[in-house]
Amino acid sequence: MNYPGWSYPSPFRTRPDNSPHELEALQTDVMRFMAILGFCLMTIFALVQSLPTGRSDARPKLENPLQLAQQIEQLHKQAQQVRHQLTELENRLARARLENQQALVASTKARHTLEQTLAQAEQVAREREQIVQRVQTARQAFDVISRRLSQTEKALNTREQQLIALEQQIQAGERTFAELRRDLELQRRA
Repeated sequence: MNYPGWSYPSPFRTRPDNSPHELEALQTDVMRFMAILGFCLMTIFALVQSLPTGRSDARPKLENPLQLAQQIEQLHKQAQQVRHQLTELENRLARARLENQQALVASTKARHTLEQTLAQAEQVAREREQIVQRVQTARQAFDVISRRLSQTEKALNTREQQLIALEQQIQAGERTFAELRRDLELQRRA
């Protein structure tokens, strides 16, 4: 709601970040202010209309000066109360504007923090994806190495069995050679 003569723009058009509750409270305060202002204007207009318009004598006619003095004093008191209410409403309006600005700054900071957090989360997600790809590559390499190791172990087992068989053949050959040597020595001695 925008009243003519007011210098600040409507919060609906320029500040889309404001919460509806804050805007409703601000609108309520403004409407109260306008109601009090209207009440004051109605009182003033009623007083002005109650004054006689055509006077033949320039001097005021006082029927009862004491009663008029009391009425003037009551009107002064009412005017002071209205001024006090008006000042209070202006203070509340200023506080509401300040709170609105602070809320806007806080929401801007919160949005900035949230954007930073989202950027960091996206960075972490990218890094996680890279780590997952590295782990998958490492698993594939591990599987290849495991297969090669298994093949190497099989080949080593086969060669170990061949070595054992060769050692047995060498031992058998050494025994045979030792027996032949003994036989030769026995033949030389005989």
